[in-house]
Amino acid sequence: MRKEDSVEFVIEPRFPIFGQWKTDWNQGYNMPTEKHLFINPSNKKEHTLEVDYMHAWDKSSTEDYTVRVILPEGASNIKLELPFQVTGADVSVGKYFGILDYFGRPEIIIN
Repeated sequence: MRKEDSVEFVIEPRFPIFGQWKTDWNQGYNMPTEKHLFINPSNKKEHTLEVDYMHAWDKSSTEDYTVRVILPEGASNIKLELPFQVTGADVSVGKYFGILDYFGRPEIIIN
């Protein structure tokens, strides 16, 4: 349901008859950057992306979360600041290739 300042996503899972109760769930969405992307006034080429890591998922019974941030092609000098400690194994930086991507876009994956 689309609201003025948000989108409410309600889902009721269906379980297969012979498939046990354990299931994997993947959900993704594109987020407009108008309220999350800021330009440094002293350096117009420097941008800051501020996003909540756990957006309204505090009531779900989930064991693992993975957040993928795909940046625009050509983004460089990427610095990641998180409000919690992570190990090197929990964060990876790579390239994402969409349908028409030639060089790939920087992708940050946080587990």
